Amino acid sequence: MTVISLNCWSESDQKAIRAQLVRILNSGPFHQSQRRQRFLEYLVNETLAGRGERLKAYNVALEVFDRPETFDPTTDPLVRIEAARLREKLREYYGTEGQSDAIHIDLPKGRYTPDIEFRPAEALEPKPDRSELTLQNERQAPIEGPVALIDERPSSVRPRSIRHMRWWTAAPALALILALGAVGVWLTRDP
Repeated sequence: MTVISLNCWSESDQKAIRAQLVRILNSGPFHQSQRRQRFLEYLVNETLAGRGERLKAYNVALEVFDRPETFDPTTDPLVRIEAARLREKLREYYGTEGQSDAIHIDLPKGRYTPDIEFRPAEALEPKPDRSELTLQNERQAPIEGPVALIDERPSSVRPRSIRHMRWWTAAPALALILALGAVGVWLTRDP
């Protein structure tokens, strides 16, 4: 992925970025929240205008959330909270509708200047579904003998229910070991 710096945006790049912004703002994750739409639009427009250094919590609160000039970002977490919600909605958009978009707009944690990336064409090709890969492999090699199904995903990607099932299976065993240890200590103490 290529991050385009501020000085490298041509007019056609800016036009493409604005078109991407419109796609995002009209998407499902952003459809219900005018506040989030306004926030993202402000951040992208200020960045494209070369005013990314002005994107501080105080300025965002005044310009986007109509806070008074007495707004104090150290005591009012409004902008940080909304930025976290915006990040979540961007992840949701790019995880669903925007998976194959050529332009990726992200809001890194800890700042309000968005990263705008132009993705290379090979990164945009749809990846085959896991079931398609399985069917292709089955056609290529005959299966002999018993076969165990193995989840090859790392544990951090496995469904949450599997991780919780393991915990609930191990918890009683751990409790039993601790109880037996406590009984052993109690029985061996001096009277």
